[in-house]
Amino acid sequence: MILLSSGSESQYPYLDTNGIIGNSDSNQKKIIPDLQRLLAPGDGDLALRKLQGIVYVEEPNKDFARFKGKIKLHGFPKALEIGIEQALFRGGVIGGVPWVIGLVAFAGHETKTLLNTKSPTRKTSEVEKKINKWVLFILLVLVGLNVFSILAYYYLSNDDYSQDSLVQIFITFTLLYNNIIPISLFVSMDIIRVLQVIYIQYSMNKKIGFKTGDINENLGQIEYVVVDKSGTITENEYILQCISVEDEQYVRYHNYERSYSNADEDKPLFHNLNNKDSTFQLADSLEVQHIVPVENNLEKLRRKALAQKEGIKWKLLKCMTLCNSVVPSGDQYHGPLAEEIALVTAAEELGFKLILRSIELCEIEINGIKEEFTILGAKASKADQLKTRIITKQKDQNAVLLVKGSYESIVPLLHNETIKIQISNEATRISLEGQRPLLFAMKTLKSHEIIDFFTKLDIAKRSPLNVDGKIENVYAELEKNLDFLGIAGIEDRILPETIECIEALQASGMKVFMVSGDSENSTLASANGSKLFSQDLSIVHINKIDNEFACIKRLQKVISSKVFHDVGIENISKSPSHIDYASYDPFVKEMNSMKPDESIVSEYLEEASMLKDKLRSKTKGLSLHPLMTLESKCMLNFTLMNRPFYPGSLKFGLSIDRMSFRTALSTEDTRKLLVCLLVTAQTACFSDMLPQDKADLVLLLKENIIYKPLVLAIGSSNSDIAMIQEADVGIGIKGKEDNHAKNFCEIAISHFALLKELILVHGHWNYSRMSRAILLYFYKNFILTVITFGYVFISDFSGTSIFNSGLLVGYNLLYTTFPLIVLGVFDQDISDSKNADLKLLYSQGIKNSLFNYKVLFYYSMHSIIQGGILFLWVTEAELDLTNEEGMTGNFDVFGCALFIATVITVLLHIVIETYSFSIVYVCSHFLSLTFLACYLIICTDQPFPNYELIGIGDILSKSSIALVIILVTPLVSIVPHYAIRLYLSIFRSGFREKVWAVEAKNATCKCIYERLEQFSNCLLSVYRNSTHWKSKGEKNGFDMNNLLKFQSPYVEKVYRDHYISDNIAMYRTICTFIWVILILWTIFESIFLNVSMDYTIIRIALALGFTIVLLIILLEHFKKHYVQYTLTIICVGLFAMHCTNIGYQQIGPLSAAIVPAITYILFNVDWVKITHLNIINVILFAISLIYYCYGNHQKYSGALETIFIAFIPFILVVSITLTSSFIGYNLERSRRYEHKLMNIAENGVEKIQTILSYLLPAFVRNRVKKGVRYIAEDQGTVTVLFCDIYDFDRICKEYSPIELTTFLDALFQRFDQLCDVVGVTKIETVNKTYMACAGLKDSEAEMSESLKEVSHARRCIEMGLSIIKDISSIKLKYGPNLEVKIGINTGPVTAGVVGYHKPQFSLVGDTVNTASRMCSTLEKTNTIQISTDTYKMLESRKGLDFIFNKVEAKGKGLLDTYFVSEAKTSRDIEEINMKESPIFVRKQSLINGYLDTTQSEDPKASTSKSIFSHFDMTKAMDVFQRKETEMIQNIKLFNLQCKETGNQKKFRKNKAKANYWLVLIGHIIAFFNFGLLLLISVIEYYYVSNLTDGLIVIFRIAEVGCLAILLVFHKFIHWLRIYPLFTLSVLALMLIIDLFYLIYSNDVPNDYVALELLYIILILNHASNMPVSIIIWADIMIFIPWLIFAFLDSGTTLIAANSVIIIGFIIINLYAAYSRELRLRINFNLQHLAQKEIDETNKLLVQMMPPHVLENMKQDKSITDKLNDVTLLFADIVGFTAWSSNKTPKKVVKMLSELFTQFDKKCVELNVYKVHTIGDCYVVMGYNGNENRNIGEECVNMLKMAQEMIKIINEINRLHSSNLNMRIGLHTGEVIAGIIGTNIVRYDIYGPDVLIANKMESGGQPGMINVSDVTKAILEEKEPGRYEFNFNKEISAKSIGRSHMSFFTIDTEQPTS
Repeated sequence: MILLSSGSESQYPYLDTNGIIGNSDSNQKKIIPDLQRLLAPGDGDLALRKLQGIVYVEEPNKDFARFKGKIKLHGFPKALEIGIEQALFRGGVIGGVPWVIGLVAFAGHETKTLLNTKSPTRKTSEVEKKINKWVLFILLVLVGLNVFSILAYYYLSNDDYSQDSLVQIFITFTLLYNNIIPISLFVSMDIIRVLQVIYIQYSMNKKIGFKTGDINENLGQIEYVVVDKSGTITENEYILQCISVEDEQYVRYHNYERSYSNADEDKPLFHNLNNKDSTFQLADSLEVQHIVPVENNLEKLRRKALAQKEGIKWKLLKCMTLCNSVVPSGDQYHGPLAEEIALVTAAEELGFKLILRSIELCEIEINGIKEEFTILGAKASKADQLKTRIITKQKDQNAVLLVKGSYESIVPLLHNETIKIQISNEATRISLEGQRPLLFAMKTLKSHEIIDFFTKLDIAKRSPLNVDGKIENVYAELEKNLDFLGIAGIEDRILPETIECIEALQASGMKVFMVSGDSENSTLASANGSKLFSQDLSIVHINKIDNEFACIKRLQKVISSKVFHDVGIENISKSPSHIDYASYDPFVKEMNSMKPDESIVSEYLEEASMLKDKLRSKTKGLSLHPLMTLESKCMLNFTLMNRPFYPGSLKFGLSIDRMSFRTALSTEDTRKLLVCLLVTAQTACFSDMLPQDKADLVLLLKENIIYKPLVLAIGSSNSDIAMIQEADVGIGIKGKEDNHAKNFCEIAISHFALLKELILVHGHWNYSRMSRAILLYFYKNFILTVITFGYVFISDFSGTSIFNSGLLVGYNLLYTTFPLIVLGVFDQDISDSKNADLKLLYSQGIKNSLFNYKVLFYYSMHSIIQGGILFLWVTEAELDLTNEEGMTGNFDVFGCALFIATVITVLLHIVIETYSFSIVYVCSHFLSLTFLACYLIICTDQPFPNYELIGIGDILSKSSIALVIILVTPLVSIVPHYAIRLYLSIFRSGFREKVWAVEAKNATCKCIYERLEQFSNCLLSVYRNSTHWKSKGEKNGFDMNNLLKFQSPYVEKVYRDHYISDNIAMYRTICTFIWVILILWTIFESIFLNVSMDYTIIRIALALGFTIVLLIILLEHFKKHYVQYTLTIICVGLFAMHCTNIGYQQIGPLSAAIVPAITYILFNVDWVKITHLNIINVILFAISLIYYCYGNHQKYSGALETIFIAFIPFILVVSITLTSSFIGYNLERSRRYEHKLMNIAENGVEKIQTILSYLLPAFVRNRVKKGVRYIAEDQGTVTVLFCDIYDFDRICKEYSPIELTTFLDALFQRFDQLCDVVGVTKIETVNKTYMACAGLKDSEAEMSESLKEVSHARRCIEMGLSIIKDISSIKLKYGPNLEVKIGINTGPVTAGVVGYHKPQFSLVGDTVNTASRMCSTLEKTNTIQISTDTYKMLESRKGLDFIFNKVEAKGKGLLDTYFVSEAKTSRDIEEINMKESPIFVRKQSLINGYLDTTQSEDPKASTSKSIFSHFDMTKAMDVFQRKETEMIQNIKLFNLQCKETGNQKKFRKNKAKANYWLVLIGHIIAFFNFGLLLLISVIEYYYVSNLTDGLIVIFRIAEVGCLAILLVFHKFIHWLRIYPLFTLSVLALMLIIDLFYLIYSNDVPNDYVALELLYIILILNHASNMPVSIIIWADIMIFIPWLIFAFLDSGTTLIAANSVIIIGFIIINLYAAYSRELRLRINFNLQHLAQKEIDETNKLLVQMMPPHVLENMKQDKSITDKLNDVTLLFADIVGFTAWSSNKTPKKVVKMLSELFTQFDKKCVELNVYKVHTIGDCYVVMGYNGNENRNIGEECVNMLKMAQEMIKIINEINRLHSSNLNMRIGLHTGEVIAGIIGTNIVRYDIYGPDVLIANKMESGGQPGMINVSDVTKAILEEKEPGRYEFNFNKEISAKSIGRSHMSFFTIDTEQPTS
């Protein structure tokens, strides 16, 4: 939402974004003053109705730090820029003001909050990803086994199996070896995961919740933990932990403090803190001792403070209570900063309670006694500047300035230098405790300081620009020399369990990174408090870097210093007080903890200075120059980065802010360096991070580190959802109702501390268990495959299985799976009581040492060895295996014995791999053997599942050899594995044994160092590039992607709405037509084609179904969901059509071919999805062909003929589909491109017309645009108002140029708004004068009836009263209030336009002159003087007071006037006629105006319709009714015109260019299509009889050849007018060939001929570049011959059915071609009209203002020019007032127009700029906008202009027998120029030198040119000796304190007239 206005002008609203961004401090928002003023609450709901305009905002994006837009209000020439300071985000909480008014910019899924939240996606564990790869490898092994077995089957077998097919053999061996693929493994994994989740939840007392178990194993492989600060590490509860005051420390709760032990106890931590000329030094050593008890606590502080009233402790607590922005509300406190709330809460605990706070008053209660403080001034703290200032005063006491802030903001303000070192040490101590130190100070103010402060503050508040900055300067000046009170330590509470968890995670080899939305200081305090930064860790600060150049420099220096330990580059303190409070000294701030080597310091500072000067000052907010980018890339020193380093010496952490992080992500080089730092750093914390930044950090760690570590993200707020979703494992903290993070994570826990047990215990166990379970699963399947493969050799490669199928089914289901599941759920490789061992063992998962290719190979070798032993051992014993009758056992017995031995072997192997044994585990083995035994017992007596194993139990039980095989063989086979494990445990102690051998207290995990050792010689090799970070530049919302979608969702939605609005009628018509055809076709087939009853029933059902479809289309609901409806209908129709054809063995080629035409051309609602449906159509058609040929192959002479019969229609249908797809793509792309062009054209026309509307009234605008330069219209009697700003010269002097134009702009905007409300028309503003008029005919015609009822004289008076009332609150910068003088007169005027080069609207007549005199003769300010005529015009004078007066007016003599004011007595006020009250007028006009606006709006009007209104058209077809020669005509059915006009030729070329690719691709498809048909024809001619003829082959060759020629020359001839004729001749050839099939080929179905005809028609309509008029006749000429020949060749019934389809196909394509060309013609004409309109208006606007000003107005920007050394010319026509006194207004306008036209032409000729005309005054300046100025030449041109003006006036006198003359003044100086106001504006000039130039004119003489001494000097320097100067007099301007000598100038080289 965009913030527009609030309920308080003195306070800013703030937005609490903790729930969405994670920032504990609220963000202060600002309101645009113009909007605040516009939406003033005085009018209630009517204020909102003033808000009319357009809001432009950027596309929805995820970045919470970015919001750009502008509000373009109607009637305002410039737009109001809006940014992040006006953005209110969804989910935020607004505070600080009673109410706000906002405008919703984005809602729903377009809000930043929801854009940062993706739909939950399934994550796959790393183990499962690896399994998927292994399965692919095993598939290759399976294929290899199959290939070998098949080859052996054919070539090594003793029997002859040649009769068996290859497919059958392949299937046989695939089934034989299928056990190698662990299909049931994934089911077993899911079972294990489910049981793991239940086990973990049970063991952790249900403090954890699993959303999924898919990533359980990932918990044991985490290498990076990204954790949010607020609410995760911290409890998000800010509390005051300690206070240091008067060398005493007081702590909360804890009775101990930390103490220091230094080598020199008297040596301070920092030296020379405030000496800017020396470096600071760290104390020699600093270490934190164990905690020691102290007696002091906060309760003791309370007692001392209350006992010593007005003591330091008392003042400190009072400052804590008062110096903040907290507001009490019941028992709670509310404020923008959490730290301030904590301070006030703590102060209440200490006896100082805040009771009341308002803007002017604050009340507190101290130990039960209330004290009241008057707030004289306050400057609130911000999140980025933690310093609060408040000035309070108690009764009969001096005012006191209270200041609270951070170390760096307070220390420089203290007057006591000696205490600063002590403060630094104490601040450092507090920061070590993980707290944020806040300093308090005060100053007692003297009376003169208060007076001086308020004077400066008042001036600052009146400044029109940078008010906040100037107010800040006033406070900064006041707050010097403060008295220090004390320090408070604020902590975001961290639990001891959290600290223990972080230490455990780091000790196990994981890197913990903290991310926070808070400031760097707050983040570092939490990092220290949580022990994330250990005491011996040095911290590198990387902050405030905003460009690539500086980023590379900084990162390389850090790497050189911290990784490679280069001496002299950078050495950052080992102290953990890396909130280096001494480093906030201006000197140290740039150093960022440098060594105290002065040479290094100097070098670094010099580089930093160069960096600032060269980059920041020049590239702030801009992209770097390409050369600079190249330089920065060259700066990345690969040699420097690829040196050896020692990983064990890396002991540093990082502190990175958001700006630096985003900069580091911007390029690949900076990403490389950042990744190198993150990998080598022990830990890092990131501050000011937004949700997407957190997600990007996770993505960087996942994607850009070469070994792809697993990343866990944990957070507690909505701002953490993005990173939780991005991480490999996302964990949310549950327990908060408003927290949605728990809904988007995989695991939810109740507290961060549970992470220790979850990851280190259960995570490791899960990884270890699952790894072994999966490997054993592979092992047991491999061993079975090895035995099976061995038996292939014995079975003569027959593919017979050695195992009974029933046994194989139970192998993975019952006999071996249970132990693996139990192992996967309950096995523990180490007890959870051995925490230290668990920490060290966790690195197994990080290094992935338990689950990799090596381990898989190890288990595979065991399976091969054991399988080989089992197979060979049992095979040798096979001959001795006999039954009770003495006969040799069969293979079933042999396989059964071998299977039992295998199962026992597998179970024994599982036992060896198990670490912990339990009853459940033993039972699982017992259960597996029990199931096997039960199965064998059942099979012995029952034929289950077959007779193969009948009696197997008896045979095995009675054979001692069988029992030996079953029992001994597994033991023998398992011996190698057990021996290897025993050997490794004794002689080569593994990782686990090493862990057990090390004492826990001395154990240190080396995992991090081992990981880095592989990169110790080439650090940059740790980086892995990814495509995610490719720069995505700003895209235009109208840009389209390859899938034909606009980039902007909004533009896409608008286009789709317009599409359905424009095409809904066509949809309904076509569906009705298809419905009628379907019914007629059904009736026709049932009557004439003798089809079966069930077929007829199906057709009737289809017709009824389509009837329902037709009814749906007629509903309004269809318009909202037309895409889904259309796609569903098409899909259902396709399946119904093809299923019917397949069921009745029909091909239906014509129906299959017409589908692409219907879908792509008529119903192309989504090209991609329509393409999918057409692919389905082709597939279903292919199936129907196959099914048809299979069922009807006996009809054809052979297989080849059958293939051709199927292949020909398939080729044609595919060709029609492909061609239609490109037609649909081109049509859709063209429609979208035309939509884009129309929007651009409309915006261009609207923009240019809007600018013109600011300069000229509507009734003269069009005539001036068409070149009319003399317009004079009698307006009858009107009332004219002049308003002059009093003391304007001093305002120009006191205000800077930008301040002046801003001030005038804001002031005149107020006046413009009053004009709209009261019913007065603004005429113009000239310098300090505002002129308005009421009663103009055209203005009255557009005014509401309620305003018309009020006389125009009364309206002007009300306007004047409103102006005086409105400016009463405006104070000038230098002190007094703004004052004005207002004069009003009534009489006849003429409205007209005068001038040629710069036509200017003005009112002319004696009425205007008299109104001006009414204003200029006023002596008293803020007074209204009206003439007698105005007084008489008033219909009612109630509510007004009048004072009679007489004035002497120049040229008028003595005039009777009246002073007007509002009635003062209550009686008069009661008698006011409400219809004439200003309040009634204002409100009534506003209501009527609003109603008129809302009633005239048509919300359904489309964008295309709005452009028609610009050209007085109501619909698109009106464009052909305009009588303009440049327009192209509508499509004509008969067009015999041979010669084309220029625009017709241009249109044809544009059309050919637009269709270039469509025609080319269409011809390419045709070439391949007919090429294949040619190949088939040749084969048919030689090998298949009755299908083709030699003549057809010849014509086919000619056809393909012609297409080839067209393709070759397409690029060169496609735009020629004869190109369609070439295409038409080729199509004629295609038609002839198609007709030959009807004549010469009897066996080719007529449907195929009709199908080829459809293809010819498709090419004709869309790929021929023909005009529609020719296409229509060509379609007819193609259809008629086919109809004749087909009727002669086939039956009437079939031809009739095909004819209906062909006619429908022709109509569809003709409609598409016609509508496309019609649309092209309409758009061509509209663009022509738009461009013509833009050109004409541009030409006029360039004359009316400088080009750069016009360009800025087009972009809705205002501009203020400060021009130096500009020569100004002021000219007045002497005697014009007397001349015009007896002339009619029209004659006056005619005279001025004739005179000023000649002046204007001379301006153009002499290259000078006409500024404006004021009555008979003409103003010119020498600067005309050129960049390359020549001051002297401009001055000479201006003198020439003056001379020409005198010549022109003399010529006018001669022609009209008049006695006029010119008085001209020239002066050169500084000019301020700009656009002022909102309506009827102009580019005007201001400044003291403008006043001097004006006085040069008034101080001159008729017929003479009076120049100033400045201008004289320039002329003499430019052309010495040419001009003669005669001294005139000294011209002085007392109001600005300047004077200049003036001279009359004579050009000695110019002949006198």
